[in-house]
Amino acid sequence: MAALGARYCREPDTSHHLYQIAKPVTLEHVRRVFLSGTMPAASAAEDNDTLETVQALLLLTSVSSWFINNPPYLEALSIRSLMETLVRKGGLNRLPDHDGSWSSWIQRERVKRTKLIVFCFFNIHTIVFDLPPVILTEEVAMELPCTEKEWQASRADIWQAERSQSPGEPIFQDALTALFNPSSSEVERFSSLGGYVLIHAILQDIWLMTKAGRLPVSRRSRFGPPPASTQEIVAVEQALERWCQCWERNQESSIDPLSPHGPLSFTSAALLRLAYIRLNADCGSARQLQTWDPVQIAFSLKENLHVRRGDRLTRAALHCAHALSTPVKLGLSFVAHSQVVLWSNQHALCSLECAVLLAKWLEAITVDRPNPPLTEQEIRLRDFVLEMVMEVQHGVSREWLLATNTRLSAAITRLWARLFTADYIWEMVNLIGRSLNSYADLLERDV
Repeated sequence: MAALGARYCREPDTSHHLYQIAKPVTLEHVRRVFLSGTMPAASAAEDNDTLETVQALLLLTSVSSWFINNPPYLEALSIRSLMETLVRKGGLNRLPDHDGSWSSWIQRERVKRTKLIVFCFFNIHTIVFDLPPVILTEEVAMELPCTEKEWQASRADIWQAERSQSPGEPIFQDALTALFNPSSSEVERFSSLGGYVLIHAILQDIWLMTKAGRLPVSRRSRFGPPPASTQEIVAVEQALERWCQCWERNQESSIDPLSPHGPLSFTSAALLRLAYIRLNADCGSARQLQTWDPVQIAFSLKENLHVRRGDRLTRAALHCAHALSTPVKLGLSFVAHSQVVLWSNQHALCSLECAVLLAKWLEAITVDRPNPPLTEQEIRLRDFVLEMVMEVQHGVSREWLLATNTRLSAAITRLWARLFTADYIWEMVNLIGRSLNSYADLLERDV
């Protein structure tokens, strides 16, 4: 925790030294207690040791996932196998008994939240590095986390008061089934962390669906729209719409990263955009973030990622454009230096894919004599994007931006890149800014 905190306090050397102390201590503890073959029989104390060791490994992973070196991201990928082993030890879905007391509820909720956050962090590695999921959605069978008000209660009486007003937490699989069930009249409610877990589950489903379409029987040379059936994609879109309805009904949801209920609902909204993007383009395969080379990342996205015009792509592009419109209204430089530091790394990853998908969509609809002709929705969205660019780049005209089919794409990519040009804590965020600028460079060469 100190190593992670030092990063946020702008003390990278101190953070790295603390990490270099914490990692061998934690790994030696794992070796002695869990891998020695002499582990004692299961007990409350042993279960607590397992929980705290998993939490320590999670914190080490959260420090080391975002750098090419110092510490290298490959260490995070090796640590995750130990996390999986310990999470599965004694049962992935096993939770402590709850006797109705505040103390036993806290222990049960601690274990549940830790396991579900580990599940989400494994999915973050899938998003970032295009790695197969370590824990599959279908394996998770516990109930979702409670509301933040219950979790943050400082006394038993406050907790009891909040608990008495809560409808209770739905089972993970029941909530997910309700999201995918078109005949369900009432979708399950969920807390902020519950919504975060569910959107990660849907993203994993999209990843698996997309990869299954790349098996040899249907292999293609380009990372275009996923080859899943229309029925499958419609089912996922309906699930996303229902998820969004639940998100809006949750009184703790906010698009403010400084919300008193925490930033999770803010981050979840970004992951919703990512889900819509990945229904239209396999950005993970084409992105090549694991190279840590902005030029190579940009070139791969330009050459290997293709989109297909249609209502579904236009909806995804609309999500991307709205994500940029707020920073444009507030001022890109202001947001870059004062607000983006409050965003999670997941936000930066979503922004990269938002920028590229919007640029690809603009290329597709600004060609000379588009076939079929532009729809009313495409025209409205194109004009919305034009207004954003002209608001920031004073003096450029609509005619100049539309003179080629890459000029507007390059301009909008530059706007996204400006959000990630400050001195950020994590190397991955800086890499995203540099990759977007490299991508804009490639587009401008085609003008």
